[in-house]
Amino acid sequence: MKRFTETLKWNDPWFRKLSPNLKLLWGWLVDNCDHAGVIEPDMELASFQIGFAMGIDTLSELGERLWNFEGKKWLVVKFIEFQYGELSADCRGHNPVFVSLTKHRLEVMAGENGRFNKVQQIKGIQQTPIGAKTGQDRTGQGQDKEGGCKGEGKPKAAAPVIPLLLQTPAFLEAWGRWLDHLKQKHKPPTTHAVDLQLKKCEGWGEVRSVKALNYSIEKNWQGIYEQHENTNGQNRIQPRSRFADRNKGTLNEGQGHVYAEFMERQNAATKA
Repeated sequence: MKRFTETLKWNDPWFRKLSPNLKLLWGWLVDNCDHAGVIEPDMELASFQIGFAMGIDTLSELGERLWNFEGKKWLVVKFIEFQYGELSADCRGHNPVFVSLTKHRLEVMAGENGRFNKVQQIKGIQQTPIGAKTGQDRTGQGQDKEGGCKGEGKPKAAAPVIPLLLQTPAFLEAWGRWLDHLKQKHKPPTTHAVDLQLKKCEGWGEVRSVKALNYSIEKNWQGIYEQHENTNGQNRIQPRSRFADRNKGTLNEGQGHVYAEFMERQNAATKA
């Protein structure tokens, strides 16, 4: 896994004052945390790989650079801002981050700079701003100045936040495919359109939303619609046939006569 690293950390007074053991431990944590900067450290493995015996209490010596929550879980506080600059629901590369946040019952909010890079627990009072002191001072490397993935354009407004109900792996995967589908059609949705689509999906819930997204992609549509069925289980939207049998009830009135004339001309041409 490739990640950005802060080459200027050696000039940081905080990092410079760390013991060799803690410097190695900091690097080990940053390299082994997940996409959102969360880790449940295996100190026995860390001690073996670093070469120094360290217990879980050693993590407290890193101070505000780490945030301990739910007992065994730790968050590298400024990891999201350093690696991504700002999270965007329009960037498929950020999907693993949203999955991790949902798994650990965390959510991302707009920080003081207006960017979505502030993490807090979904249930609880404590809030830890990503912009707190962390020793990682680089802002937005690998990411355009106005947000989103590098090379994917510069949105003028902050990306909408996916509703908590829909922050599940299944929906995030389907939503990513939907945005990629629109991108390939060269019909990127506006911010207002995304807001309305997410609101619609929130009303449907995860299961219905995923089915609707997949169905709309299959039909190559620009809008999100559900597949409705009749009482006999047949799809209401039936494919149209220009020369279908009139007796089957699929032709408009008058089209049966056109079809008959067409067949007459075909027979005449064959006999000739």
